[in-house]
Amino acid sequence: FDSISAEYLVNAVENKRADSIKEAINLYEEYLHRSRMEELQKLQAEASQEAAKAQKEIAKAAKEQVKTSKKIARNTRATTRAVRLNTFVNLFKK
Repeated sequence: FDSISAEYLVNAVENKRADSIKEAINLYEEYLHRSRMEELQKLQAEASQEAAKAQKEIAKAAKEQVKTSKKIARNTRATTRAVRLNTFVNLFKK
């Protein structure tokens, strides 16, 4: 135990939260466990937020990709029409 844990044990006994050192140690172990669980929950919440943020960025990129694909398709159709028109015009030039 370190000075913080020793202080916790003394306070638990002095404040009548524990009737013995054994009870104080159990309280301290419960406190440590609860602290670890709270920290784990915090980390999980942060990871979930990061995942949600990444998912939004992926969705945004997908929308941009759809827009770009539509532009490419539109340009391809326009190019195809221009080539057909040019071919048609060239047939009459001969």
